Amino acid sequence: MSFTIPNQAGAAYARQAGWYQADIDGLVAAFAGDGVLSGLGCTAQASPDMTVAVAAGQARVRGYFPFFAAQNATIGAASGSNPRIDLISVDYNGTVTVTAGTAAAAPVCPALPANSVPLAQVYVQTSATSIGSNAITDKRVVVYDVFDAADEFTSEALVTTGNISSLAWGTTAATGGTMAFQTGSSLHPGILRLVTGTSSGNNQRIHFGSAATTAVFAPADVARVRMLVSVPTITTLAIKAGIGQDVSDAAAGSLGTAGAFVEFVPATSAKWRYTTRQGGTSTTNADTGADVVAGNWYQFDIVRLQNGNWQFAKNGVLAFLHSANQPTTACNMGFLAQTVTTAARNLDIDFFGINWAPMGSRFT
Repeated sequence: MSFTIPNQAGAAYARQAGWYQADIDGLVAAFAGDGVLSGLGCTAQASPDMTVAVAAGQARVRGYFPFFAAQNATIGAASGSNPRIDLISVDYNGTVTVTAGTAAAAPVCPALPANSVPLAQVYVQTSATSIGSNAITDKRVVVYDVFDAADEFTSEALVTTGNISSLAWGTTAATGGTMAFQTGSSLHPGILRLVTGTSSGNNQRIHFGSAATTAVFAPADVARVRMLVSVPTITTLAIKAGIGQDVSDAAAGSLGTAGAFVEFVPATSAKWRYTTRQGGTSTTNADTGADVVAGNWYQFDIVRLQNGNWQFAKNGVLAFLHSANQPTTACNMGFLAQTVTTAARNLDIDFFGINWAPMGSRFT
């Protein structure tokens, strides 16, 4: 279920059937693409109290794409004389906020906070000591998810040196093998396989521009990167994907001197790892889930919030928030596969998408 205004006859409380400015603001924001992308439903607790359970999910807010972990939103103490309507919303820095309304005989919903989208209105009865399901009205406006640029890596796309697939990726290698499109399958219409050579240290990479170190953009220009990848053989290799100053760098915790990227380096960890890096100093977290599984598909989102913090999500679930070593050096974007044994290793890429951060006025 999503945005609703109940009929008065079907509402638990008559004022839930009201049409408020926050409702209009949420719908207007959706015309600009802002709203809920997934999850973020608000529900009463199994044993109701003065909190509301907010499900994990993702939103688009003013051109940013914050993820949210599941959490509880605390509703303030009820008035002893009148009811009120509170508003639960999320903002472009990944914060869930409860805005308390004003207690009144005929309460109205408070204004939607700036740079936010609504999730739910909560009717707080006079002297209430818990919030039941009938007090929560869903105000999520679900919006369509789109990318500013994307590549499905379908087999009909062009494959020539320096002009790979629909985004015309550059390709470089250290004695690499021959990359090739794979036969598509259900839910994976296009797959590009990076292939290393057969000697330790051989690698292959795709990236923007003609060189792995081409400075293409400032990290602050990025709002989100999404990648869907699979590792056919998970031993004796290094895999990198994301933003980096040097996409040819296979060292653990590094993709040149700066970046925000996902890596799998079995010699260092059996898990995916997430790194932000600036000036040669990294903040790296190992995934808390299961070890990497050969042949499994993994969706990674690398999200820059409006305040400069970076989020990493795996398979649509927030994994880590990084507030340190935020990259500022101009970077490239791409994928790297390197073997550290006498056998070729591969990286399969099914999808890449990017959204640029809101730019404001580009001229004076």
